[in-house]
Amino acid sequence: MFCPSNETLQNITEKTKLLAQKCTQQIRVSSDQQTSGSGGATEGGQQDSTGKVPPSPAKESGGSKSLRCLCPCKGTLSKIIAKKVGAVTGKEQPRSTTRWYVKSSRYQSKQFAVQVQPKIMLLYLTILALGLVVLWIRKRYSYWSDRGVIYLKPHFPSGNLQGVGRKQHRDQVIRRCYQQLKGSGPFGGIFFFTSPVALALDLDLVKSVLVKDFQHFHDRSVYYNERDDPLSAHLFTMEGNKWRNLRAKLTPTFTSGTKWRNLRAKLTPTFTSGKMKMMFPTILGVADQFRQLLLKEASGGGEVEMKEILSRFTTDVIGSCAFGLECNSLHDSEAVFRRMGRKVFELPPGRIVMATLAQQFRSIARALRITIIDPDVSQFFMNVVRETVEYREKNRVERNDFMNLLIKLKNGQPVEDGLTLEEIAAQAFVFFLAGFETSSTAMSHCLYELAQNPELQEKARADVRETIKKHGSLSYEAAQDMQYIGNCINESLRKYPPVGQLTRAVSKDYKVPGTDKILAKGATLRSGSVPSGAGREAESVLLFTVWRGSS
Repeated sequence: MFCPSNETLQNITEKTKLLAQKCTQQIRVSSDQQTSGSGGATEGGQQDSTGKVPPSPAKESGGSKSLRCLCPCKGTLSKIIAKKVGAVTGKEQPRSTTRWYVKSSRYQSKQFAVQVQPKIMLLYLTILALGLVVLWIRKRYSYWSDRGVIYLKPHFPSGNLQGVGRKQHRDQVIRRCYQQLKGSGPFGGIFFFTSPVALALDLDLVKSVLVKDFQHFHDRSVYYNERDDPLSAHLFTMEGNKWRNLRAKLTPTFTSGTKWRNLRAKLTPTFTSGKMKMMFPTILGVADQFRQLLLKEASGGGEVEMKEILSRFTTDVIGSCAFGLECNSLHDSEAVFRRMGRKVFELPPGRIVMATLAQQFRSIARALRITIIDPDVSQFFMNVVRETVEYREKNRVERNDFMNLLIKLKNGQPVEDGLTLEEIAAQAFVFFLAGFETSSTAMSHCLYELAQNPELQEKARADVRETIKKHGSLSYEAAQDMQYIGNCINESLRKYPPVGQLTRAVSKDYKVPGTDKILAKGATLRSGSVPSGAGREAESVLLFTVWRGSS
């Protein structure tokens, strides 16, 4: 029996591999020709040069589903394998061996095509999505040019807010935009990220929006989520009918709005001069602790960080007046109320980005159930309010504070008109939030100016002493009678406003006086006071976000 050498077997194997590679390269083309029937092919096979249709692979293999070799080798590979392998083994190999190999190669080619097609489709979809995003951004950035309004060229993604959060505060950026647009008309155009914003350059326009035409701007444009973040749904954020309903319970003296009106109508009686006078003894009690802390700090010598001490003082005042609780921040700088107050304003970068996006796309953020208040803060204040209300109702405790007034509104009206526990918590939260931080900031700036001007400090001290001597003690009436102290506070507020911007939403179409421009219903505006740094008059700035999709 003939036994080939190892070298012969190696040559046969190498030639077979080379020819198999050529067959595999041509298998897809040949397969497509068979499928389409090009060149006279029929369903059962392919015509040869004589016009005869060769038998189908199923017929050759006795009904099996193996495939014929359709590549240009015309069966050469099958013959080589049958001949060479037969010479080695002494048996002729069946033709199905070649068909099996071709079938396997064809299957691998199809499998490769199936794997490649989804990747190509994903690439096309990605390119299409990016193209649509670019068109959408260009459309938004062309808002002012399409309307013939002078504007500052934006830069994606921050618009005209370059440097905010890194080198400059937002109020500084707005001041810069104001200086660049000043004199170009009653208002100019800028961009907050991708949202078009109208920057008012005329004080008459500011007065019209905030006073004369307030019925167009009674709603604020601040994100809130009443369902998932109940503390955010307070008097200063709610809009429409909910604002009206809540104002109706708290502020009957106001006459414009809907949802905010109703909430404010409920709350306004709690902020009358009589109610404030009733809380004054509580404030005096905290003020005495504040005096003792200052004496202790002064006796030790050295510098005193007044902003932190003032924040602790206002935290105790608001905590006592709003919640009826002893916060003890003056005695312990790490008291729980003080820690939670810091946590509200000291946001991590991720939450800042989330809050910014939620403000830009409020409807989408609500649908995604985005919350902006830290869960720990929300849970803490909800628990405090719940426990306080339950304790006072159970033990019939009454105090001259804001919480007592809210409990009366809750129990003294029909269920549908009374305040819910969530509404009480939201109003107490914003009372605390807006009270301690803004008050401490205003007092810090006022004390700074008095420290820089000793002669004015002496006048302010003399005013306090004379007024107390006149009234016999530091009473509510005495505090109202300190005219020079009031002037000092007002001037420091003018120079250093704690809140640089106010927001309003356009409740119905508004034609800007002196122009043919109309702010459509659903637009958002922001207003604020940006001091010029020279003279006694502040240059006010009013911002209108006029893109409907941002609401």
